[in-house]
Amino acid sequence: MSPCSANFLRPRRSSFPHTIQPNALEANYSSIQLSAVSPFERWRRWHEVVGFLDHGEVDAIPAVAIITNEHREAAGTPNAQFQIISARRPTNMAPQYQDDSITIHKIKCGPYDNNAYLLVCPETNQSILIDTPQDPGALIEAAKQTDVQAILITHNHGDHLAGFSEVTSAIGASVGIGDADAHALSSPPAMLLKEGDEIKAGTLTLKAIATPGHTPGSTCFSIGNHLFSGDTLFPNGPGKTGSPEKLAEIIDSITSSLFTLDEDTNIFPGHGDDGILKEEKGKYDVFASKEHPADLAGDVEWLKS
Repeated sequence: MSPCSANFLRPRRSSFPHTIQPNALEANYSSIQLSAVSPFERWRRWHEVVGFLDHGEVDAIPAVAIITNEHREAAGTPNAQFQIISARRPTNMAPQYQDDSITIHKIKCGPYDNNAYLLVCPETNQSILIDTPQDPGALIEAAKQTDVQAILITHNHGDHLAGFSEVTSAIGASVGIGDADAHALSSPPAMLLKEGDEIKAGTLTLKAIATPGHTPGSTCFSIGNHLFSGDTLFPNGPGKTGSPEKLAEIIDSITSSLFTLDEDTNIFPGHGDDGILKEEKGKYDVFASKEHPADLAGDVEWLKS
């Protein structure tokens, strides 16, 4: 492969396309979309290639791409000129989790220790955003550096929706929420989620798990050995409930739908620290082995209640 680079991109102006120039330094990973233009024929063909973006000023981002012989052959001539049509700056925050198949960013938002999540496909830079808490500036900044395919809401409580209008105004992506919780949104969602629904972004496939109890439409999401549990399951206990009946409902959701997942599953909750499913199952076993008051509800902890 032969390295090539581009002159400065200016996203705030209508300055595309830019002819790729040779001999520039490689920088941070991203995806650059190119068109190949034969100097002898009047046609254009699109290609996606792995490339790099440097952190420069917003209106001056030097880009680098790798052009292979395969791209030149597809263009119809070894002397084809390649032009940048669009380029994305990479997310610069450290991921909470990363492997070859997924990058997970955990973004703290607002005064209630809310967690929002950005799940990114490393291959395509397509992403899924989970929850829209108050003060979502950092969330929006990170999300805009990816190609957001969906905005998913775990449940309809205000602390998870305080940034909804701001996020959806800044990011044009389909919104999904459990059917029973959809009435709380300021605009109708594109997806009324139910058990088993799949949400895709690049090579990522996220599965919806209906977990009523904290709210009627509470929905968790799983992919591989990762669970995004909203306010249904936390390290040390279930989400808050308003009655013994709702506590029984959320415990049933947890034991029948979440504890059946792989024991090594990472738990990414709507607030606070992460957990491991195996540890929470062990704590629940202690809780289940004891007798409890008939009116038990509210903030319940497996080992203390």
